[in-house]
Amino acid sequence: MILADPQNPSTRSEASTIVKAVNLRPEALVKVIAGPNPPSKNPSSDKRVSSGLEVVRAGFPVYLMGVGFDKNASEPEHYNRGGNEPDVYGKNHDHLQRQFGFNWKLSYIPEGDRPVSDVTDSLVGEGQVVHFVPSSPGRYIASVVIDDNDASGSLQSLEGRIILLILDDDREYDGAACVECHRETVEFYDQTAHKEADIGCDSCHGPAKAHLAQSKENKAGKKRAIAVNLDAGLCGQCHSQYGEWEKSNHADGMPYGYLEIAKPLLTECTRCHNAKHFISTMKMSEAMRVEFHEVHRMRKRASGGRMPDFAFLPRKDEAGVTCVACHDIHGAASTRELGSRSGDSAAICQTCHREKWQKVLLTGEAGSFKSATEYPGKAYDRENPHNTERKCLQCHSATANKHVDERGVRSVGGHTFRMRAAGPNGVLGGFGPGRGSAGTSLNPGETDDVLLLEPCLECHDEVTDFNLNGVQAEVYEKWLALGEKLKSANGGTLPGTKPGDKCAKCHRGGTLPFNDDPQLVLEKAYTNYKLIQNDRSWGIHNTEYVLQLLDDSIESLDKSN
Repeated sequence: MILADPQNPSTRSEASTIVKAVNLRPEALVKVIAGPNPPSKNPSSDKRVSSGLEVVRAGFPVYLMGVGFDKNASEPEHYNRGGNEPDVYGKNHDHLQRQFGFNWKLSYIPEGDRPVSDVTDSLVGEGQVVHFVPSSPGRYIASVVIDDNDASGSLQSLEGRIILLILDDDREYDGAACVECHRETVEFYDQTAHKEADIGCDSCHGPAKAHLAQSKENKAGKKRAIAVNLDAGLCGQCHSQYGEWEKSNHADGMPYGYLEIAKPLLTECTRCHNAKHFISTMKMSEAMRVEFHEVHRMRKRASGGRMPDFAFLPRKDEAGVTCVACHDIHGAASTRELGSRSGDSAAICQTCHREKWQKVLLTGEAGSFKSATEYPGKAYDRENPHNTERKCLQCHSATANKHVDERGVRSVGGHTFRMRAAGPNGVLGGFGPGRGSAGTSLNPGETDDVLLLEPCLECHDEVTDFNLNGVQAEVYEKWLALGEKLKSANGGTLPGTKPGDKCAKCHRGGTLPFNDDPQLVLEKAYTNYKLIQNDRSWGIHNTEYVLQLLDDSIESLDKSN
């Protein structure tokens, strides 16, 4: 690089750097999943056929999934060539990694640590997911070597492995054997529907024979001899809601963090994106008597001050937003349902979604969270009849509509959290960019979608679609008009997302500046444009507030011309 002073060309400064491109070998991991497959964008109503546990009774199937990480790729999504095409709901990952080749090996160590034998022939299937049925007790070592199939030179990983404990334990544990060490947990369990249905501790933690055989002093040995699995598939062995969860964005396989996000920030991300750390944050919030968002993982520096506590960084194979993030399996207060960790089922959404577009619009707090521009001298009506005590769950988790899709999974409501599902024609109706055959907006009368209208009928006498009294059409048309004004002032385009800022796809901010906007007039209006676009309810969450934001944004642009 050469810098020259235009007033004095003879004054020059030069600097150089050397960039070395290195083809790094991938990293391989092995995890046990509740088979037969990882979560799918198109789930079926079939129950999971295995537990996903690492401690299993002999004769029960074990499904293995290889997971690769390749630092040569700028984003983990690139591992899944062809698997990141969004469906009509915007779900854009199917948990697989088509880039890699997977080479499996299975070894068996009989009880008594006798010689290891190669039993790879017992593996069924090929590729990323394989399974086997262990016939004899002992330890099985499942290992995988991953080929990155890199165009600049294919490399293989070191061996990733996992050790499975297989027991000949035929006893069912209902808590009686566990109460001596886990009295409080068992007492909570005794209040749950699991106890009422004779679902014992071993159903979720695996057979306890080896665990009970270890002395209390051998904490490490006891821990290795019992299983803890936070994946939703464990619950999917019995609960039909697993298929509904697969449809929700909670089940999206889009990787986050690890290679892209700085470690200090990642300790914050795990609060919501990781089941284990969500649970710990809820506990810390209660113990410290602070709000969920006020919990920060910090530790003291030896030299003074505080720094992020990297002990809270997640492992690469840990579970995301699964059933146990919201449901306290051991601590349900009712024998009829599993309780919310917050003690208030409506409040659980307000932890992670506190600053999300939908929530701040619903409560009229978008301005205070800087997700909206509220213009000086304007009055904003924050009263909103849709902002009930049950918040998001009032509508999105309603179960009155019993419609199921062609695979037998609930279409709307429940744990899908969907208000609309595409009908037989496969086109998702409603208002919004890219909707309908015209690629703009689809007249609600033309769609065959399944609509969750039952919550609306609790207050409205007659509802045939969400565009009640033309509200969505009005909001959508004003939003389009605002967009055209912003484009016109910026050379015909809207600023895009900052390169590499994948978080901005869901969180506010993260877009490039306008070409010429010294007073931030365009940027402030664009903030409202993005809020309404990403909320996607087109005014339903808070009609008057949204219309006011649009009107004031358009007025501000007209005045600036």
